[in-house]
Amino acid sequence: MSSANARRKFWLGWVSSIMFHGMLLAALIVVPYRWYSTPQAEPVALQTTGGGTKQSARKLPKVTKPDDVQAEHVQAKMQDIQAQLETLTAEEKLSKLDGAAKQLERISNEKSVAELAAKFQTWLNTTPRASKPADGPVAGKFDSNSAQFHDVTREKNEQGEFRYKATLLDAQGRTQEVELSQEDGESTYRTMQLLKANPLAEQVYRQITIPLLDKLLRDSPSLPTTPPTQTPPGQLRSAQE
Repeated sequence: MSSANARRKFWLGWVSSIMFHGMLLAALIVVPYRWYSTPQAEPVALQTTGGGTKQSARKLPKVTKPDDVQAEHVQAKMQDIQAQLETLTAEEKLSKLDGAAKQLERISNEKSVAELAAKFQTWLNTTPRASKPADGPVAGKFDSNSAQFHDVTREKNEQGEFRYKATLLDAQGRTQEVELSQEDGESTYRTMQLLKANPLAEQVYRQITIPLLDKLLRDSPSLPTTPPTQTPPGQLRSAQE
């Protein structure tokens, strides 16, 4: 395998993993409205200092209603959830996401999710971007730096094995199709199918998770540079061509 293909495969696997992780983070923050009235203090987000990271012990303001939520509350909740997720298997995480998605359908609606999406932009300092393909052609080349999963499909080959294809979406609404490995394709496909079966969870993904993933990808020191644009014929093409 060439270094370009290996780098591209690693990038797709990394983004597939962080997509699932980010969806769980968003869902588990949006769903449990009961934490708005939790009187116990939670630690604020880690703050980087010259000697590493330190966790503030000061108490956060008590939250009794959604309007009281501040960026510090959301960041602290994200830390807590991230720590919990590290102890779960892939199947346990998928089960947790399924439960959160179903609960979201019971307690929320499109309007409330849209309102939360606007708040998340302020809480987490995320940047507005396309959450669906543009209605028409967009000038310029596909921006791999802002690529997120829009959809994943699969079909069986002549050997009876599934082949997975993903449609990536950049910040301006351009799309590009890529072929995924068996492992990354299966996990990402299952996640996307779960979201499609739960419309509000899919709305959370497109309006809250995708901008959050942009931030996580930008802030991650472990992410390799932009994936190569030149790949073997048939493996990567623009969906707008």
